[in-house]
Amino acid sequence: MNNTDQERFNRLLAYVRAHSNSKYTFIDKKKKAVDSVFDAVYESDNGLEEYEDGYESYQCISFKAISDGMLFEINKYHIPMKAFCDGKEINYES
Repeated sequence: MNNTDQERFNRLLAYVRAHSNSKYTFIDKKKKAVDSVFDAVYESDNGLEEYEDGYESYQCISFKAISDGMLFEINKYHIPMKAFCDGKEINYES
């Protein structure tokens, strides 16, 4: 993960916050598309204790898949290849 990944996530997060009532479609690295709706923004971490070396916390966005109601998470380590909001592609690359 590098700063570019964090910047891409921050741009996507800002977009989602401004369009939280929209329908999203995400395309993953395997080119699988998931239609979803926004669920929540929250803090997560890498599983270490706060006092341990390497501890990191970061923001996540959860979405609910329309097809089966399953929740999934997007964060700076798991960013979709492409994202669409109400059918319009979201540019979070630059």
